[in-house]
Amino acid sequence: MAQQRISEKELMQVLKREQQNLASKEALVERILGLLKETTIAKEILNEMKQNKSGKMQVSIGASVLVEVEAKETTKCKRAFAESGYLEESTEDTIKWLAEREEHFRKEFESAQTAYTTVHQRVTEIVSVLKQFEADRKRASSKPVITISK
Repeated sequence: MAQQRISEKELMQVLKREQQNLASKEALVERILGLLKETTIAKEILNEMKQNKSGKMQVSIGASVLVEVEAKETTKCKRAFAESGYLEESTEDTIKWLAEREEHFRKEFESAQTAYTTVHQRVTEIVSVLKQFEADRKRASSKPVITISK
């Protein structure tokens, strides 16, 4: 593999692009994590609803606030399947669908996390090389002190 010489200025440009790439990867990881969390919560709520035949349960509405709700129908639910379409199916089928979706998001998260880690390592390496440039520049600019003894 041939080595390529790169200037400090060019390396700074590469660093800027890699930092933008890193920010993009981080945003992707956060989006996937949000979808994974939402899916997991929905699955847990449906499991609770299935277990509790009375239909009463505590549901988080956000900001650490729970409200007690009562579902009139605990064996069926509706889920979105298109932009404005809903599919009515058994709670059990929806739980299975959510479990598959959860697994998909876990795999996507792992893949995105790996990509993020790779870019983060590149950024760290570039920063290290830039620090070396700086140290070399400081060393070259410092003038040696010569003392002459009489």
